[in-house]
Formats: sequence, structure tokens, C-alpha cells
Amino acid sequence: MHLTTFLALLIPNVTSHSAISSKAFVAVWLICCIITALLAARFQYATFIFAAITGGTSMALAFGITIHPPLLARQIFPALFVTLLLVAVLLPTRVREPALRASTAATGALGFAISVALLASQASWEDAWSRFWTST
Repeated sequence: MHLTTFLALLIPNVTSHSAISSKAFVAVWLICCIITALLAARFQYATFIFAAITGGTSMALAFGITIHPPLLARQIFPALFVTLLLVAVLLPTRVREPALRASTAATGALGFAISVALLASQASWEDAWSRFWTST
């Protein structure tokens, strides 16, 4: 869900394509959710990889909003966090379980924070995904 939202915001800003409509966004979002749910249900390591990617991206976005570093650092954070969590979730159980807990907690916390911000009309969190490509 977070990745689909990120891509839906990134593609119109980086390319000359126009933004997708709300109905098209829901269709793309549902297709992505169904595909990833089927993969995660069938393959255990796919679940670990999806958790690490979403958790690492969520942590990077939360740190990017919280400390507001320069644009280059905000673009390096996702690569750093995703790589660290991917390695951690593919290690034995002793390391995997805390990494999975951190990943899912970060994803849930970011989703909750963005949901509350949208309901409360807080401008700083409403356009959170745009922090990865805007320099301000």
C-alpha cells in the first residue's frame, strides 16, 4: 500500500505523465495488494522481504520528516534502512524476530501517523512521500 502510494506520487513528478485518477489508483492499489498477499501467503521468505522493505521505507520516511536532513540524506535513508532490515530478516530466528517486529512496528506507526494527519489536516504529514524528492 505504501509503495503504491509512493509510486503514484513519484511517477507524475519525475516524468511528463499526468497523475492517475482516484479510480485508477484504487485499481492499481488493489492489484498490488492482491499480488503481494498471494506471494506472502505462499512463500515465507517473501513475507520477510516485504516486511523489511515496507519497514525500512517507513523508518526512512519517519526519520526524514523528523530530523529533516538534506535531500541526499533523505534519499540515502531508504537504501540504508531497507538493506539493514533485509539482511536482518534473512538471518537466523534470533535476529529475524526483532527485525520483523521493528519492521512491522515502523510500518504500523507510519500508517497510523499519516492517517491521523490526514484526518486532522496536518500539512507536514499529509504529503509525506514527497519528502523523498523535494528539496524543501
